[in-house]
Amino acid sequence: MLYVQKPFHLPELRQFATALGAKWHSERLLRKANAELEQRVNQLKVSEKNLLQSKSKLENLNNQLMETNHALSVLARNLDGTRKESERRVLQRTRTLILPIVEKLLRDEGIGKYGGDLNQLMRNIENLSLDFNSGASSAQPLSASEMRIAAMIKNGMRSEEIAKHLHISLSTVKTHRKNIRRKLNLTNSGRSLQVYMTSHMGLE
Repeated sequence: MLYVQKPFHLPELRQFATALGAKWHSERLLRKANAELEQRVNQLKVSEKNLLQSKSKLENLNNQLMETNHALSVLARNLDGTRKESERRVLQRTRTLILPIVEKLLRDEGIGKYGGDLNQLMRNIENLSLDFNSGASSAQPLSASEMRIAAMIKNGMRSEEIAKHLHISLSTVKTHRKNIRRKLNLTNSGRSLQVYMTSHMGLE
């Protein structure tokens, strides 16, 4: 608060007017600065709110992408497993159902010139199904005949039925069974060969 003593003097009046003007100007600048500061604070609050919303959206999107990627990975593994299983079944059924017929035809003396073609067919089938022997990791690889008989054992066929189906003697089937057990390291005679085939080799 400014006081001017009487009598009034011109220099004092000028000084008083100048002081009032300066005070009014300072207050005006201060109000303007406060308004601008408040506006910037509000803008920062809005920006912060938008940033948090964007962060939340990005996190949700990232979670969705991770879930999608996981689902795709599972789907890819399932599809690959299904494909391999289908190939395995086709090849295994080829060995157990088609090869015995080919072998029977080869024993027929009237097959004539087709013998070479049938032998080639047998070799091709054997080459396609070599990977089946990987079913028992610590076992010796089974021969084609042993693989066919192993598949029949797994499917519950008795030795007599196998001999009749393959047109071989019962003693030959028993010899194959003995060799299969030896190659699979099944030294315990009380252990079921059929159960082992089902749980370890997945033969069809």
